[in-house]
Parts: sequence; structure tokens; C-alpha cells
Amino acid sequence: MKLMDKKVLMSLMIINLLGSIYGFYWYQEQLAVTPWYLWIFTPDCPLFALFFVFVLMGFLLNKRSNILETLTWMGLIKYGIWTIFVISLFFYAVFKQSLQVSGQFLVEETALLISHIGMFIEGCILTRYLKLTRINVLITGIWFLLSDVLDYGVEVYPWLPYQPHYHIIKGEAIISTILLWVILFIMFEYRRDRVRN
Repeated sequence: MKLMDKKVLMSLMIINLLGSIYGFYWYQEQLAVTPWYLWIFTPDCPLFALFFVFVLMGFLLNKRSNILETLTWMGLIKYGIWTIFVISLFFYAVFKQSLQVSGQFLVEETALLISHIGMFIEGCILTRYLKLTRINVLITGIWFLLSDVLDYGVEVYPWLPYQPHYHIIKGEAIISTILLWVILFIMFEYRRDRVRN
């Protein structure tokens, strides 16, 4: 199976479009109480699933955007890992502390866990197709640092299934932004050096 195969691209576009629609629906209550000018930084996962749809359309139509691909790569990996981390912590609390939650809530969290593992995998697959430039790496890092400041300074981060984990989750978000930004710089330098040689 190759990413550039038309059937694969179309399948992934449909899956991610449906996922982003559900994601925006999942965020509806939070968006209703969030100022409109912060909306772009609120529904992180559905936003980057939608961006991935646009990236795949660019592949399909041979009209690629390097900056969109770089932003999408970091969003898929960062928020895929973030959600996996948050839900895993929640499940740990449920089982360790015998929290009382409904079966429906556990099913929803499990579905979210699986879908975000998919987001992470999509980001990993996208890695080999990135065409990095210094400006793309810079803009991407600034975007995600700003997103972290807004998430944890203005508190537009996604509502958590278990609030006592807030400080651990905040730390993970900031550390992952820094690490992924460093990884982008390393990939940029490595690829630039390979072109020179």
C-alpha cells in the first residue's frame, strides 16, 4: 500500500474528513463558550485531521503546500500523542482509583484512543514526504508554541476526562512541542546536508 495511490488517498481523505466532522461536533460545547478569535486554537485534533485532508488533496491534485504539510505533520504527531497520553492517564486513574464512569464514556474514550493512534501513524507516514525549508520549520514551531501558550495560559486546551492530571498534561504538551520542533530542525539540516553532498 502506497500513500500516493489514488484509492489510498481517497480512503484516507474520507476517513479524516469524517473524523474531523465528529471532532468538531465533540468540541461544540467548548467552542460555544470560547471567544471566536480563539477557535482556530481550540479543536486541535479535528483541525489537523482536516488539514491532513487538504494535504492529501494536494497530493492528489499535484498542488502541494510545504508549510501546510509541515504544520499538519507536527499537529498529527503532537496531538495524536497528546490524546493517547491523556486517555491512557485517564484509564489508569479509572482502574487504579476505581473511578465511577459510565460504560458509554469508556467506549467513547476507547474510540478516541484508537483514532488518535491513527493520527499519530498518519503523521509518521507523512514524514518522508515533507519538503522542509527554514521558514516552514520556524513558522511551525512558532504556531505550536503560541498554541501551547493559549491552551495553558488562556485555557483553551481540550476539556479533560480527569482534571487532576492537568499539570502532567500541560508539561507533556510543552515538552512535545519543543522536542518535535527540534526534530524538525534536525530533519531540515540532515536533508539539506544530503542535498549538498
